[in-house]
Amino acid sequence: MGKTIDRAALLILLACALYLLFLNAFGSIPLACALSFACCIPIVQLRRRFRGRMSARQAAAVLERWAYGPDDEAREQIGKLLKVDEDSLVYLPRHASASVSAGDVFSAWKSHRGRERVILAAPCHADGKARVLARTLREPAVEIADAARLIPLIRRSEIAAPRAPGLRGAMKRLRLSFAALPDRRPWRQNVLFGALLLPVYLLTGNPAYLLLALAALLLAGIALRPRRLR
Repeated sequence: MGKTIDRAALLILLACALYLLFLNAFGSIPLACALSFACCIPIVQLRRRFRGRMSARQAAAVLERWAYGPDDEAREQIGKLLKVDEDSLVYLPRHASASVSAGDVFSAWKSHRGRERVILAAPCHADGKARVLARTLREPAVEIADAARLIPLIRRSEIAAPRAPGLRGAMKRLRLSFAALPDRRPWRQNVLFGALLLPVYLLTGNPAYLLLALAALLLAGIALRPRRLR
């Protein structure tokens, strides 16, 4: 989530810079807003084109679809992505919110003794202990193909991107996203404060309101960043 917030903050800063440029050039607030918005759309599209055929969210949706589908089909699709023999592939049917643990890595290693390599694949992320343990095991060596490894492969593959959800699905995802946000009051206050200051700036044209709004939104983004474990 932190990377998404960083990218959104950079896009907002770019839009504000373009807005100030167009405002200085044409002197019209509505025209400057429209031109800055129009310039940001091709930038986002070009970024998606260079990063992959589909977005990371769409690739995660493909993994989630495999997780809910038959395990044999998921194993086959992941084997094609990794270009490995299915005999050396161990598929763990997990929900996206779960994680591959050190116990999963150890069980896969112990049940495949005598082989040269085993690949542990799952449609979720692996925790740090699982990665550390996988690097220490031999005969067989254990490789982890979790969501962090599979999502970029899916984006570069020929797999068709899932269709965008309708309005009802988008509203449901939005409600779930807000419900999953951390219960920290400062971020809500900062978002509300920034959201109220932006229309004031558009009405008055005073850059002080824009700076205050950006500062409030920046503080809200910092509050939402996941805390790193030491």
